[in-house]
Amino acid sequence: MSTNILSARLQSLTEAGLLVKIEGDSNRAQTMYRPTQKALDLFPVVFAIMHWGLKYNPNTDMSIPIMQELITNEKGLERLLRNFDDITS
Repeated sequence: MSTNILSARLQSLTEAGLLVKIEGDSNRAQTMYRPTQKALDLFPVVFAIMHWGLKYNPNTDMSIPIMQELITNEKGLERLLRNFDDITS
């Protein structure tokens, strides 16, 4: 993906309240984006769609690590959300 498209998408997600931009201390390469609570509330929906794809779409890309985890671990969503315990409403 080109950097201008990535930048536009990140800006759009930030403006929609789904991401928070965290500026690096010394340079732009240290800039990070973190999901907001609004974004985290969408995770169950996204996981449900992924589960549907596993069941009904034979072309699901199984090389994606999270797809492998969804097959073997029903608690994958809970584990993923624990990475964002510091985010509050």
